[in-house]
Amino acid sequence: MSSDRFNTSRNEDGLVLPMVLVMITVVAVISVALLSLATTTLAASRVAKSTAERTYAAHAGIDAAIQQIRAGATLCSDNSKLPVKVNGRPTVVTCSPASDSFDVGAGGWAVFVNGAATPNPGISTSNAVNAGKVITGPVYNGGRWTDTNALLQVSDGQVLSSAAGCGDAGFTNNVVTQPVANFKACVGGPAPAPAVAPSLPTISDALLPATLAPGGSTVTGSGANACRIFTPGVFTSAAQLLPSPYMYFTSGVYLLDNVGKITIGKSRKAVAGRAYPGYTAALDVTAQCTSADTGFGAMFLLSGNSSIEVTDGGQFEIHPFLPAVGSKESPVSIRTVDPVDVGKRVWLTAPSTLDTGGAAFASSKNKTKAIIRGVIYAPYALVSIDPRGNSPQTVLSAGVVAGRFDLSADAAISPDQLQIGSGGASGIRRIQIRSEAVERLWCGCSTDIDPTGSSRRIIAYATVAITGSGAMTIESWRIGT
Repeated sequence: MSSDRFNTSRNEDGLVLPMVLVMITVVAVISVALLSLATTTLAASRVAKSTAERTYAAHAGIDAAIQQIRAGATLCSDNSKLPVKVNGRPTVVTCSPASDSFDVGAGGWAVFVNGAATPNPGISTSNAVNAGKVITGPVYNGGRWTDTNALLQVSDGQVLSSAAGCGDAGFTNNVVTQPVANFKACVGGPAPAPAVAPSLPTISDALLPATLAPGGSTVTGSGANACRIFTPGVFTSAAQLLPSPYMYFTSGVYLLDNVGKITIGKSRKAVAGRAYPGYTAALDVTAQCTSADTGFGAMFLLSGNSSIEVTDGGQFEIHPFLPAVGSKESPVSIRTVDPVDVGKRVWLTAPSTLDTGGAAFASSKNKTKAIIRGVIYAPYALVSIDPRGNSPQTVLSAGVVAGRFDLSADAAISPDQLQIGSGGASGIRRIQIRSEAVERLWCGCSTDIDPTGSSRRIIAYATVAITGSGAMTIESWRIGT
């Protein structure tokens, strides 16, 4: 080997090592970058998967709420919470009346009978001949089914009955639910019945004014066109509530304190309260009764032996009382004074004594027309709808809470008109549903969930509208965080 070649070989010694080190470094850098990219991609995939799952869960919560409302319509009266779990992911659903809608009906029930009245608590449809009985909205009977000789149709709602009454033949054979056949159950039985009896709906004390002056009346016109115009307040004798061919109760609260039975009969026509925008009034007395009424609706509070009866061709329409336009309080027309109410206001001094079997409200006989737009709340008393005779009409459009509920018609000449529902001022109840799916950030705890830590959440919102006939429309649906 020549010295030149030897020297060249010695000069190249050591070049391979740096090149190898450079290649190793490059590969290491690329590997680290690829690993970092893979880790980031994997993390992003997990986040995307988690976000998708929470989004699906939030949507599913809305779906679940809508199905429950469609089934029972007893939800969403007071920020109801509906726990829902979708694919193991917890979802919290809340619902309440929308901002432009007040709550409707007796906590969403069309008829709620707690069986607290005496005697014969529960629901009766005795001696029916040709009277169609249709209730629009869900029904709960905490008492017995007695004298159930008529077919009772419940449309767009379920029927729940307590263990004391759901075995009766009347419940088994004569209660028909539509459009879902046999949609009725005993409490504690199979779905859709709850595990425990529903709680008694309540009426907010916000509807009670701070003060209530003595009530009075004036008469305008004469003879067959005479009209007695009443002003809100406390009435302590029947003499303050003398009848007239036409009667108008100015919007506000009326406390009937131990005045006995107030009867609208003998073809008299009475209207209580000015109708809210959106209502189509059935009765009109403006031609006979001139009143500068600026309020909306009327509420009758019954204490002692006070009660209201529409009979013998009388006509009476009560528009629901609300403290203000836009209020979410349940609209009320008739409310018994319960022992727990006494003392809430200085003018509330005595409870109703109708729990011994008296009727807080009754409607009966020929050509009678009783249209009660707000809730009848008499949880310890009887509400009696006895539409016998020639074409009477009873419409209870916002629901009934009673200790005993009697539907009878033992001498009907033509098909009677009876409609009980839980529709609102314009026949529409709007509900805002909020479904929140949450994932807590990992904390290294044994449960991998830190209940106090920050969280990722997806929230779905929906607004649904329910008509008085039970039809439901989804007005909006969106996703937020």
